[in-house]
Amino acid sequence: MRKIFVTFIAFLILCGCDNATENEAEKSTGPTTNLTESSGDNELTGKTFSNDSVKYEFGDSTVTVSKGESSRAINWSDITDFNYSFDSESNPKTIDFQLEQVWGTETAANYEKQLATAKANYKATAAAVIATLETTLDSSLESTYSDKIKNIVTAKAQDYIDEQEKILSDYLETKYNSLIKFNYQLTDTTLTLTEQFQNNLTDASSRFIYKSDNYSITLNDYDHVIPFKVEISDGIFVGVPTVADGKISVQIYPYPGNALEDEISEMATSISEKITNACSSVLSGNSDTITKITAELTISDTSETLEEYIDTAIGEQLLEASYTLDATASPAKLTLTFTAVPKYLESVLTKDSSVTLEYTPLLQATVNLKK
Repeated sequence: MRKIFVTFIAFLILCGCDNATENEAEKSTGPTTNLTESSGDNELTGKTFSNDSVKYEFGDSTVTVSKGESSRAINWSDITDFNYSFDSESNPKTIDFQLEQVWGTETAANYEKQLATAKANYKATAAAVIATLETTLDSSLESTYSDKIKNIVTAKAQDYIDEQEKILSDYLETKYNSLIKFNYQLTDTTLTLTEQFQNNLTDASSRFIYKSDNYSITLNDYDHVIPFKVEISDGIFVGVPTVADGKISVQIYPYPGNALEDEISEMATSISEKITNACSSVLSGNSDTITKITAELTISDTSETLEEYIDTAIGEQLLEASYTLDATASPAKLTLTFTAVPKYLESVLTKDSSVTLEYTPLLQATVNLKK
């Protein structure tokens, strides 16, 4: 019974994941132009500035930002094009960037293309989950509660994949709508861009980072399109923060991989292993667990016990903290005091402990005039 139950659950994951992304998330409205009208003379058009790590090439209304080789871990962020507006009459002078497109190894991708890539890769990942697991599982099984178990496991798998797609899709829109604001100083030889924190923690350009030897926390991982991330030795956990009334709440999920890159195989392996391991662990204890699941399925279409085991692997868990923000500090500082900690993160975080994240500019630099 135990072997049949475990293998049957794992097989049913395969059957359900194929349609996990068939129901597309609601269409987003897409990015809008948030730049204000420029004022004064454009002192930057036609000029190129660079240092050892970054290069800025200014056109009349667009700027291409090229990162140095040391920053090119992610193909999608090798080269980035922004629209910009400026005010050269203010004191200090200001310039705003709004993302237009990013470049990979050979081609450019704007918002629509990146969104389409994400959706296609999640769909391909679901198919790859099936292909990967079918080679290792015995699917010739029968069970009195087969339909009910199938529905439970399929729903959980579909919810997880759909939620990962929604997190990425929603944050892509936020990223393309956000402005990166600078004060700037221009001399005959240099350009200094000083990035301005906009006192808005939900803005994609407001990146805050905490790092220790054991883990890191990032609010607004702009480059990797992740609104909130906790990285520990066991993996990466992500979610969308809600900021209100002095609290930050995040429903955290295990991160399967970057759907904007060619990580379909890795994502499929991660998802299938997490779910099957969780289902297998149902039978790692005493028989009371199976008895409880059977009793629940006898009187209902659901089993809270079975769902809890799957949730331990891929389900959402609450991370919550009160926060204080010191926007006058240089850099600005965000202190989190945790009031709820997911089981995922109990190895590094404890309730009532505090950490301080620092505002970390995305593109702030002093660069030299090249032409």
